[in-house]
Amino acid sequence: MKIAIVLLNYNDAKGTVDALKRIDGFSCFNDVIVVDNASRDDSAGQIEKAVEGSSIHFIKAPKNGGYGYGNNIGVRYAYEKLHDELVVIANPDAEFDEALILAMGRLFEYKENVGAVGAVMRSHSAKNQKHSRYIELGAARDSKVPSAQGTMKEQDNHFSYDEYLASGWKRRGFLGSLINSGPVLRRLFRHSINYPYEHYLRTKLEADKYVDTEPGLPSACKVYAVHGSLLMVSAAVFCSLGGYDEGMFLYGEENVLAEKLLRAGLDSYLVNMGYEHAGSVSISGSGHTAVRRQRFRNESENYYYRKYLGCSKPELMLAKLVQKTVLAETKLAALLGIL
Repeated sequence: MKIAIVLLNYNDAKGTVDALKRIDGFSCFNDVIVVDNASRDDSAGQIEKAVEGSSIHFIKAPKNGGYGYGNNIGVRYAYEKLHDELVVIANPDAEFDEALILAMGRLFEYKENVGAVGAVMRSHSAKNQKHSRYIELGAARDSKVPSAQGTMKEQDNHFSYDEYLASGWKRRGFLGSLINSGPVLRRLFRHSINYPYEHYLRTKLEADKYVDTEPGLPSACKVYAVHGSLLMVSAAVFCSLGGYDEGMFLYGEENVLAEKLLRAGLDSYLVNMGYEHAGSVSISGSGHTAVRRQRFRNESENYYYRKYLGCSKPELMLAKLVQKTVLAETKLAALLGIL
């Protein structure tokens, strides 16, 4: 299958060029596409100069229509102009290896009705940490999983509950989504609005049975949505569904894409392999303050509640009340220098 990667840049030429350097030489990508989302600095010029004479496709968006708008331009170009079959949508600050991309692609080859595939996102702060909870649940008893005495390199692909939750999550509906939007509520009701930790491990062990009949198929579990910093989609499916909803400027695109895929009878998978994410550098470095970013989240949440969950007026009023509280917490945290 032909695979392309789309990198969306906004005011982050250095990060985007660094990302291009990291994937330079990857044989898995037939095409590399960079979209500049109408940066307000000289990013476009810097990137254009950096890719000059290469096979990299560089596109300048006519406006900054948001995350979904910019990525839609790249995916459509890959599908309509370059005829790529699979597209990796990656933030420039996502760091991954070629083995992960190949593993994600295999799910599209071996399984039917695959809409999107993601991987486990690790923050730089979590790098090389041991996760005793994984061993605690007895996963080490399986011959394919390293024991607690295994080397750090061996254990590097086994992750904490928080890492799994941030990478692939369940459909929460209105109330669950509302709870998840608040940092305090999210902690209090953590286990009731999320998959249990065993979901990721049990399905991993069940997926191992495919190895005998389909060599090379990575272990993976079904989830409702996967994180948008690194995912692989079918170009044809993505475009046929209209891609990301451009009515949302920033944040929450994963749930909308997941809802579109679900309604089309397609599944999303999380492979049990990891990548590192620097923590939304591409967003925090764009000039938006923490408070402004929270406003974007609120706007996107309301859009999702209204258009995709069909929430009633009383539910939307409740959402706004919770969002005001979260925004006040964000302002206080920013004032105290926590954010």
